[in-house]
Amino acid sequence: MIAVRYQTYTIEDRVANKDLDLLKQYVEDIKKTYKGPFVLVTGDSWSAGEWDIDKGIEWVADHSIAKYLEDNHRIASCWAANPGHADLMSLELTHRYHHLFDYVVFVKSCSSRALRYLTEEQLEAMPDANIFNQWTNHSNLIYKELSLLQNKLILIGGLNKINGEGLKLNTFMTIPSIMEEYDQEYKASEWFGDEDAWDIYKKYSKFQKSLLEGMEHFYKQKSYLASKPELYRAGNDKYHPNRTIHKDLADKIAKEIKKYHYL
Repeated sequence: MIAVRYQTYTIEDRVANKDLDLLKQYVEDIKKTYKGPFVLVTGDSWSAGEWDIDKGIEWVADHSIAKYLEDNHRIASCWAANPGHADLMSLELTHRYHHLFDYVVFVKSCSSRALRYLTEEQLEAMPDANIFNQWTNHSNLIYKELSLLQNKLILIGGLNKINGEGLKLNTFMTIPSIMEEYDQEYKASEWFGDEDAWDIYKKYSKFQKSLLEGMEHFYKQKSYLASKPELYRAGNDKYHPNRTIHKDLADKIAKEIKKYHYL
Protein backbone atom coordinates (compact mmCIF):
# COMPACT_ATOMS: atom_id res chain seq x y z
CA MET A 1 0.00 0.00 0.00
CA ILE A 2 1.25 3.46 -0.90
CA ALA A 3 0.70 5.75 2.06
CA VAL A 4 0.38 9.44 1.23
CA ARG A 5 1.43 11.38 4.30
CA TYR A 6 0.56 15.05 4.66
CA GLN A 7 2.77 17.34 6.69
CA THR A 8 1.72 20.69 5.22
CA TYR A 9 -2.10 20.55 5.11
CA THR A 10 -2.62 23.39 2.63
CA ILE A 11 -3.63 23.28 -1.00
CA GLU A 12 -0.89 25.79 -1.79
CA ASP A 13 1.79 23.46 -0.44
CA ARG A 14 0.15 20.56 -2.27
CA VAL A 15 0.37 22.40 -5.57
CA ALA A 16 4.04 23.08 -4.83
CA ASN A 17 4.54 19.29 -4.52
CA LYS A 18 5.94 19.59 -0.99
CA ASP A 19 4.28 16.38 0.13
CA LEU A 20 3.28 14.50 -3.03
CA ASP A 21 6.22 14.72 -5.40
CA LEU A 22 6.99 10.98 -5.26
CA LEU A 23 3.44 9.61 -5.68
CA LYS A 24 3.48 9.38 -9.48
CA GLN A 25 6.84 7.62 -9.45
CA TYR A 26 5.67 5.11 -6.82
CA VAL A 27 2.55 4.21 -8.79
CA GLU A 28 4.42 3.86 -12.06
CA ASP A 29 7.05 1.61 -10.43
CA ILE A 30 4.38 -0.71 -9.02
CA LYS A 31 2.60 -0.90 -12.39
CA LYS A 32 5.75 -2.32 -13.98
CA THR A 33 5.05 -5.67 -12.31
CA TYR A 34 1.47 -5.38 -11.04
CA LYS A 35 -1.21 -5.58 -13.76
CA GLY A 36 -4.36 -5.53 -11.65
CA PRO A 37 -6.65 -2.66 -10.66
CA PHE A 38 -5.23 0.28 -8.70
CA VAL A 39 -7.41 2.18 -6.24
CA LEU A 40 -6.99 5.65 -4.73
CA VAL A 41 -8.76 5.99 -1.37
CA THR A 42 -9.30 9.55 -0.14
CA GLY A 43 -11.60 11.64 2.03
CA ASP A 44 -11.52 12.90 5.60
CA SER A 45 -10.72 10.80 8.69
CA TRP A 46 -13.66 8.48 7.92
CA SER A 47 -11.62 7.23 4.96
CA ALA A 48 -8.41 6.88 6.99
CA GLY A 49 -9.16 3.75 9.01
CA GLU A 50 -10.12 2.78 12.55
CA TRP A 51 -9.44 6.03 14.36
CA ASP A 52 -7.55 4.85 17.44
CA ILE A 53 -5.18 7.74 16.90
CA ASP A 54 -3.29 7.11 20.16
CA LYS A 55 -1.71 4.16 18.35
CA GLY A 56 -0.48 6.41 15.54
CA ILE A 57 -1.55 7.16 12.00
CA GLU A 58 0.26 4.13 10.60
CA TRP A 59 -1.80 1.85 12.83
CA VAL A 60 -4.98 3.64 11.69
CA ALA A 61 -3.98 3.12 8.04
CA ASP A 62 -3.37 -0.58 8.69
CA HIS A 63 -7.07 -0.91 9.56
CA SER A 64 -8.45 0.98 6.58
CA ILE A 65 -10.34 0.33 3.35
CA ALA A 66 -7.08 0.77 1.44
CA LYS A 67 -5.16 -1.78 3.50
CA TYR A 68 -7.98 -4.35 3.49
CA LEU A 69 -8.23 -4.10 -0.30
CA GLU A 70 -4.60 -5.15 -0.52
CA ASP A 71 -4.46 -7.69 2.30
CA ASN A 72 -7.76 -9.46 1.65
CA HIS A 73 -8.30 -8.96 -2.08
CA ARG A 74 -4.87 -8.42 -3.68
CA ILE A 75 -6.00 -5.06 -5.07
CA ALA A 76 -3.29 -2.39 -5.01
CA SER A 77 -4.29 0.79 -3.21
CA CYS A 78 -3.12 4.23 -2.21
CA TRP A 79 -4.04 5.48 1.26
CA ALA A 80 -4.59 9.22 0.76
CA ALA A 81 -6.75 10.42 3.64
CA ASN A 82 -7.02 14.07 4.69
CA PRO A 83 -8.06 13.82 8.36
CA GLY A 84 -9.90 16.86 9.68
CA HIS A 85 -10.24 18.54 6.30
CA ALA A 86 -13.12 19.43 4.01
CA ASP A 87 -13.75 17.87 0.61
CA LEU A 88 -11.71 20.48 -1.24
CA MET A 89 -8.42 18.98 -0.05
CA SER A 90 -9.36 15.50 -1.24
CA LEU A 91 -10.86 16.88 -4.45
CA GLU A 92 -7.63 18.69 -5.29
CA LEU A 93 -5.65 15.47 -4.79
CA THR A 94 -8.16 13.56 -6.92
CA HIS A 95 -7.96 16.06 -9.77
CA ARG A 96 -4.19 15.85 -9.89
CA TYR A 97 -3.74 12.09 -9.70
CA HIS A 98 -6.92 10.24 -10.65
CA HIS A 99 -5.42 9.41 -14.07
CA LEU A 100 -2.91 7.14 -12.31
CA PHE A 101 -5.66 4.95 -10.87
CA ASP A 102 -8.41 2.69 -12.16
CA TYR A 103 -10.78 3.64 -9.33
CA VAL A 104 -11.16 6.47 -6.85
CA VAL A 105 -12.86 5.92 -3.50
CA PHE A 106 -14.07 9.32 -2.28
CA VAL A 107 -15.52 9.40 1.25
CA LYS A 108 -17.64 12.58 1.49
CA SER A 109 -17.08 14.91 4.44
CA CYS A 110 -19.60 17.39 5.82
CA SER A 111 -19.86 20.55 3.73
CA SER A 112 -19.92 22.70 6.86
CA ARG A 113 -16.16 22.22 7.00
CA ALA A 114 -15.83 24.40 3.89
CA LEU A 115 -16.63 27.38 6.13
CA ARG A 116 -13.04 27.38 7.24
CA TYR A 117 -12.06 28.75 3.85
CA LEU A 118 -14.44 31.75 3.96
CA THR A 119 -13.60 35.21 5.21
CA GLU A 120 -15.81 37.28 7.49
CA GLU A 121 -16.55 39.58 4.56
CA GLN A 122 -17.77 36.64 2.46
CA LEU A 123 -20.03 35.38 5.23
CA GLU A 124 -21.45 38.85 5.84
CA ALA A 125 -22.27 39.23 2.15
CA MET A 126 -24.10 35.91 1.81
CA PRO A 127 -27.70 36.61 0.73
CA ASP A 128 -29.03 33.22 1.85
CA ALA A 129 -29.41 32.96 5.63
CA ASN A 130 -30.18 29.24 5.50
CA ILE A 131 -26.97 27.39 6.27
CA PHE A 132 -28.39 24.13 4.89
CA ASN A 133 -28.79 25.73 1.46
CA GLN A 134 -25.17 26.86 1.66
CA TRP A 135 -23.97 23.39 2.59
CA THR A 136 -26.06 21.71 -0.11
CA ASN A 137 -24.80 24.15 -2.74
CA HIS A 138 -21.22 23.43 -1.72
CA SER A 139 -21.81 19.67 -1.92
CA ASN A 140 -23.30 20.08 -5.38
CA LEU A 141 -20.15 21.92 -6.48
CA ILE A 142 -18.08 18.98 -5.22
CA TYR A 143 -20.31 16.53 -7.09
CA LYS A 144 -20.01 18.59 -10.27
CA GLU A 145 -16.24 18.33 -10.10
CA LEU A 146 -16.39 14.60 -9.33
CA SER A 147 -18.67 14.05 -12.33
CA LEU A 148 -15.56 14.36 -14.52
CA LEU A 149 -14.42 10.94 -13.28
CA GLN A 150 -17.73 9.33 -12.40
CA ASN A 151 -17.04 6.17 -14.43
CA LYS A 152 -14.22 5.28 -11.99
CA LEU A 153 -15.74 6.92 -8.90
CA ILE A 154 -16.73 4.98 -5.79
CA LEU A 155 -18.64 7.61 -3.82
CA ILE A 156 -19.33 6.98 -0.13
CA GLY A 157 -21.31 9.15 2.27
CA GLY A 158 -19.49 9.55 5.58
CA LEU A 159 -20.14 12.62 7.69
CA ASN A 160 -22.28 13.89 4.82
CA LYS A 161 -24.98 11.62 3.40
CA ILE A 162 -24.79 11.78 -0.39
CA ASN A 163 -27.56 14.11 -1.50
CA GLY A 164 -28.66 16.46 -4.27
CA GLU A 165 -26.62 16.18 -7.45
CA GLY A 166 -24.50 13.42 -5.94
CA LEU A 167 -27.34 10.92 -6.36
CA LYS A 168 -27.56 11.75 -10.08
CA LEU A 169 -23.97 10.79 -10.84
CA ASN A 170 -23.44 7.69 -12.94
CA THR A 171 -20.75 6.38 -10.62
CA PHE A 172 -19.04 3.01 -10.68
CA MET A 173 -20.46 2.53 -7.17
CA THR A 174 -22.26 4.68 -4.60
CA ILE A 175 -22.96 4.00 -0.93
CA PRO A 176 -25.07 7.02 0.09
CA SER A 177 -24.44 6.71 3.83
CA ILE A 178 -22.14 4.54 5.93
CA MET A 179 -24.47 5.00 8.88
CA GLU A 180 -27.51 3.78 6.94
CA GLU A 181 -25.54 0.99 5.25
CA TYR A 182 -24.91 -0.63 8.65
CA ASP A 183 -28.19 0.31 10.33
CA GLN A 184 -31.16 0.28 7.98
CA GLU A 185 -33.45 1.59 10.71
CA TYR A 186 -31.43 4.79 11.09
CA LYS A 187 -32.00 7.81 8.86
CA ALA A 188 -28.76 9.76 8.55
CA SER A 189 -28.77 13.52 8.11
CA GLU A 190 -27.69 15.09 4.85
CA TRP A 191 -25.77 17.56 7.00
CA PHE A 192 -23.70 16.28 9.90
CA GLY A 193 -22.61 19.72 11.04
CA ASP A 194 -19.37 20.78 12.61
CA GLU A 195 -18.72 22.17 16.08
CA ASP A 196 -16.59 24.89 14.47
CA ALA A 197 -19.67 26.10 12.56
CA TRP A 198 -21.11 27.53 15.76
CA ASP A 199 -18.16 29.82 16.35
CA ILE A 200 -18.05 30.85 12.69
CA TYR A 201 -21.74 31.64 12.24
CA LYS A 202 -22.81 32.83 15.69
CA LYS A 203 -21.78 36.46 15.24
CA TYR A 204 -24.29 36.85 12.38
CA SER A 205 -27.89 37.04 13.60
CA LYS A 206 -29.31 36.14 10.18
CA PHE A 207 -27.94 32.59 10.51
CA GLN A 208 -29.26 31.97 14.02
CA LYS A 209 -32.40 29.96 13.20
CA SER A 210 -30.81 27.47 10.82
CA LEU A 211 -27.61 27.37 12.89
CA LEU A 212 -29.51 26.09 15.93
CA GLU A 213 -31.12 23.43 13.76
CA GLY A 214 -27.73 22.55 12.34
CA MET A 215 -26.31 22.01 15.80
CA GLU A 216 -29.26 19.73 16.57
CA HIS A 217 -28.29 17.56 13.62
CA PHE A 218 -24.71 17.53 14.84
CA TYR A 219 -25.45 16.43 18.40
CA LYS A 220 -28.10 13.94 17.30
CA GLN A 221 -25.65 12.13 15.04
CA LYS A 222 -22.82 12.28 17.57
CA SER A 223 -25.17 10.70 20.09
CA TYR A 224 -26.12 8.01 17.59
CA LEU A 225 -22.50 7.13 16.81
CA ALA A 226 -21.70 6.91 20.52
CA SER A 227 -24.65 4.50 20.95
CA LYS A 228 -23.12 2.01 18.50
CA PRO A 229 -19.76 1.00 20.05
CA GLU A 230 -19.73 -2.22 18.03
CA LEU A 231 -19.38 -0.11 14.85
CA TYR A 232 -17.87 3.25 15.81
CA ARG A 233 -15.76 2.75 18.95
CA ALA A 234 -11.99 2.84 18.43
CA GLY A 235 -9.93 3.30 21.58
CA ASN A 236 -11.29 6.41 23.28
CA ASP A 237 -12.92 7.62 20.08
CA LYS A 238 -16.67 7.08 19.59
CA TYR A 239 -17.29 8.86 16.30
CA HIS A 240 -15.39 7.04 13.55
CA PRO A 241 -16.09 3.71 11.80
CA ASN A 242 -14.06 0.90 13.29
CA ARG A 243 -12.23 -1.90 11.47
CA THR A 244 -15.45 -3.94 11.10
CA ILE A 245 -16.89 -1.28 8.80
CA HIS A 246 -13.65 -0.60 6.95
CA LYS A 247 -13.14 -4.29 6.25
CA ASP A 248 -16.70 -4.74 5.05
CA LEU A 249 -16.53 -1.65 2.82
CA ALA A 250 -13.38 -3.07 1.27
CA ASP A 251 -15.22 -6.37 0.68
CA LYS A 252 -18.11 -4.58 -1.04
CA ILE A 253 -15.78 -2.51 -3.22
CA ALA A 254 -13.66 -5.52 -4.15
CA LYS A 255 -16.75 -7.51 -5.12
CA GLU A 256 -17.72 -4.87 -7.67
CA ILE A 257 -14.19 -4.44 -9.01
CA LYS A 258 -13.76 -8.19 -9.49
CA LYS A 259 -16.70 -8.22 -11.88
CA TYR A 260 -14.46 -6.40 -14.35
CA HIS A 261 -10.96 -7.61 -13.40
CA TYR A 262 -9.60 -11.12 -13.16
CA LEU A 263 -7.49 -11.39 -10.00
